[in-house]
Amino acid sequence: MGYGEKTDYTLSKKINLDKIYTKLIKPTLSSFNNIDNLRGDEISSSEIIDTDMFELLLSADIVIADITTLNPNAIYELGIRHALKPYSTIILSLEQDTLPFDFNHNRIFRYTLEDINDDSRLRSKIERLHELVKNTVNNLDNRRETCDSPFYEYVKGVSAPTIPANKISEIRSKHYDSETIKSLRDKADQLTKENKYQEAAATYEKLSQNNRNNPYYIQQQALLLSKVIGHDHEKKLREAEKIIKTLNPFNSLDCETTGIYGGIEKRLFSITKSKINLDNAIKSYTRGFILDHDYYNGENVINCLIYKLLDSNDNEELVYLKYRINNLNKEVLKLALQEKDKQTAENSDCVYWIFATISLSYLLMDNNMGYQDYKNEFESQAVYDREKKSFKETEDLRKKALEKLMLITI
Repeated sequence: MGYGEKTDYTLSKKINLDKIYTKLIKPTLSSFNNIDNLRGDEISSSEIIDTDMFELLLSADIVIADITTLNPNAIYELGIRHALKPYSTIILSLEQDTLPFDFNHNRIFRYTLEDINDDSRLRSKIERLHELVKNTVNNLDNRRETCDSPFYEYVKGVSAPTIPANKISEIRSKHYDSETIKSLRDKADQLTKENKYQEAAATYEKLSQNNRNNPYYIQQQALLLSKVIGHDHEKKLREAEKIIKTLNPFNSLDCETTGIYGGIEKRLFSITKSKINLDNAIKSYTRGFILDHDYYNGENVINCLIYKLLDSNDNEELVYLKYRINNLNKEVLKLALQEKDKQTAENSDCVYWIFATISLSYLLMDNNMGYQDYKNEFESQAVYDREKKSFKETEDLRKKALEKLMLITI
């Protein structure tokens, strides 16, 4: 399965795969005293990841493949497993995902985000997954293996590759007793919590060296470097800009890449006041909004357009900016209200950020009641002072914009 947050393009939202693993899959496997489980990011970080992954896909008695978001790496690894082993592969997927035709013949364990966020429903899903794993273990123990690989089901007379017992022991020893990808990610997360962004970025740089095809590590390295403050803040932003540019943000289909690049360019603009940086931010955020159609990217486009508005004295440009800001703001508000309803139904613990977006959208519309109501909701739920500070900065920016927008006649 994948790890971290991945975008589900069929649902137009980010899915936290770590949360699914820790709340559904890991508790299920931990209930067995005869199963040692290892996730994809828990393999050794000291070698090229493809070698490690292929070894584990061949040597594992059971593989649980969560293909939620239809992440290409997860799909590819499932294909490798099906080619290597005729049996004991369990496929999981989000109920809402529309799977390709090729998966129709596979039995798939389905779950919803509501299952993950509701304790009662989660317990029921864990029990069902436990029963499925238990049956798979029993079949292996009693040599009643049931073919679940479409390759071995349809291509008869082909024998699966085997691996000597001593080699299996060697593989498992290497991955269970070494510095792992997960341990490095956990280290980076802890450093981030301690605001040690330079050290956290260096950890992600180490991760990317043996896994150059995974953009996540490059994205995180750039993002964390961009947060390093102090006398060399601009220098770190330039380093972050250079790193994220290796992922070609203006042509990327990854909204994380476009969003991080947009944020770096916006921060550079705040220092340099360069219109090139601001235009880059607008272009990158706009691309992310078109790709993902989410309120977050739209909100950032609006804020960047406001910077242009406040700096402009050209009547034609001001009319254009007012038209674009007002129309985009209406669209962002609609998306945010829809997402609020979804997250409320899913018992999400991050819904208060949506209250901030809705409040600031109403502010720009001069709807004081909506602005104040959702501002109060946000402030009552926000956890950190830095979140309230960020809200205040955008609030002040939009108040200035509203004053100028009201003077522009279309």
